[in-house]
Amino acid sequence: KYFKSSLLKHHRFRLKNIPGSFFGLVTGGYLLSKSAIAALAQSNGDNSGDEFHISRIAIAQFYANQIMPQSLGLVGAVMSGDSTLYTMSPEQMAN
Repeated sequence: KYFKSSLLKHHRFRLKNIPGSFFGLVTGGYLLSKSAIAALAQSNGDNSGDEFHISRIAIAQFYANQIMPQSLGLVGAVMSGDSTLYTMSPEQMAN
């Protein structure tokens, strides 16, 4: 019985963190894209320039291609909320 109630608490805790994870991923992408746009403007619109500006652009590209797609996997959970979890009993979750 302890395991079942512990499992339910764990899932409720994780579901409460999903909106924060989504917000963090999107905010990170937004801030890095702003940084890349500013770096691109400083480098006269091409990818040449000093290493700092080139690295800002490269980091934003990496984040957009490798990290940001994780947010797509969280959209459904953010939009649906945790109402379906609360309809299940600990016994149903354990089985």
